[in-house]
Amino acid sequence: MSAKDVRIDEYTDEEVVEEVIPKIDTAIQKDFYKIPARFGSIPVDELPLGCDHDKQYYNIYPRVALPFQKADRVSFGHPKLDPNRLIWGDNLHVMRMLPSNSIDLIYIDPPFFSGATYNVIFGDQNEYRSFSDIWEGGMPSYLIWMNARLLEMKRLLKSTGSIYVHLDYHAIHYAKMEMDKIFGYDQFRGEIIWSNESSSGFKAQANKWIRGHDTILYYTKTKEFTFNKQHGLLDERTIRRYDKVDPKGRKYKIYYGKDGSKRIVYLDKSQGRPISTVWTDIPSFQTVNNTGEYIGYPTQKPERVLERIIRSSSNEGDVVADFFCGGGTTAAAAQKLNRRWIACDQSRVAVAITQGRLESLYEKGK
Repeated sequence: MSAKDVRIDEYTDEEVVEEVIPKIDTAIQKDFYKIPARFGSIPVDELPLGCDHDKQYYNIYPRVALPFQKADRVSFGHPKLDPNRLIWGDNLHVMRMLPSNSIDLIYIDPPFFSGATYNVIFGDQNEYRSFSDIWEGGMPSYLIWMNARLLEMKRLLKSTGSIYVHLDYHAIHYAKMEMDKIFGYDQFRGEIIWSNESSSGFKAQANKWIRGHDTILYYTKTKEFTFNKQHGLLDERTIRRYDKVDPKGRKYKIYYGKDGSKRIVYLDKSQGRPISTVWTDIPSFQTVNNTGEYIGYPTQKPERVLERIIRSSSNEGDVVADFFCGGGTTAAAAQKLNRRWIACDQSRVAVAITQGRLESLYEKGK
């Protein structure tokens, strides 16, 4: 942990999440990205939408003193590490109870601002009422709701931490502008395009270009961050280039330098082509549903998407958080990859599904 990552408070040992130590003040977050006063002839706000220079979002979303929601600790898999946490409650209030500079990686798959009815998970009225409030004021209301939470996520990240925000075309461009203000344009590391196109009859009947991808925005907290380059599988064309065989039966190829030097590269040592920002090798459940992981959750994402993100932006033993955990894909992937995790959702049904999924992993010895 670097000098920048001094924790300002600690978890409690109680059965519920409680109010933090009174001496802890709200984290100061005034150093937003300083964008120009105007882009061409268009004036631009300095602060994120809805943010007060001094009170931040506490005037819109006052601090709620807990306890009012139970925090389940799931400690299997990491006997020498702090217990993992599965929390039911509004993620804004939950995050305000967590210590600063304590999380290595955050992935969120928040509502897409699509207005689709799948946002109401299995008739969970608590979730329905919350989404109704978000959509009532249109896009500005949605962005203010998101900004308050993104600001807390920045506080929670370690200086080497990263955040991935998964959205689609409905709100991705608006969210990008707000995240530039919160995290800083210089901390924007890339835009990942996950190709999840399917040839379903429903999509084929649409009188428009068929939407075939989601977008994942990738930011870091500082310029010093964790990143482990990922590589794809070797394709047949690449394998054919290893056209030589040594006495032990190992395939290899030879690279010749301009100076006449040569370098031998063995097939079994090749890592494959580095993964780019366009992911076409992970199908959606609409296309392929034979992995055994599909649980029927309406907004469920494949574990391979989360595994790639977790492998690239965290190391074993690091803390991974998902504050819109839904069906628990992030927690399941983090558990399998030997990371600690924090999972939260406002839907009691989602939390129950996540708990059942994790208990199933425990029974399988993952």
